[in-house]
Amino acid sequence: GDFEQKMQKAVNAVLHFLGNKEYEQKWATGKALSKTEVIELFKQNKIHTLPAAISQAYLKLSPEDRQEGIVVRRVRAVTLDDPAKDGKYILTLKGEKIDAGGQEEEDLISEVEYQQAISQYRDPELSIIEKTRFYFVYDWRYFELDIFEKPADQAFILELEHLPGEDLSGV
Repeated sequence: GDFEQKMQKAVNAVLHFLGNKEYEQKWATGKALSKTEVIELFKQNKIHTLPAAISQAYLKLSPEDRQEGIVVRRVRAVTLDDPAKDGKYILTLKGEKIDAGGQEEEDLISEVEYQQAISQYRDPELSIIEKTRFYFVYDWRYFELDIFEKPADQAFILELEHLPGEDLSGV
């Protein structure tokens, strides 16, 4: 677009992310790839990535969550590069999916809050997920690719973060 369109897009992005909300589009494949295969594909295509180890637990929804349209409440521990390093802890609230995408709100929480959420509110019917996430930029767009270690042999998930109303037809 022209300069004004680009400036409006930048302002919209700042306002959107200051509200701590993001929109995402997800794609999955039926074929599970190993972490080694994915790393090799990134190398072959000369795509720089930043890997992160993620442990993700789903929490029980409260009646208030359901009333507000929240369909997923989860916590994550995220550690970049090396699992021995200190990580960050995130509480995520997700709304209904629309066309494979949806809105989510994420907030940083302390390690104590993370541990408390798991011990008191974890949904026992859902497994704790262990995965490696590869953050990368391709064709001027920001992506996240998840490779699951536990439970194993799941399809990988590719996620594109975007702004509300952004044209995704070329993706």
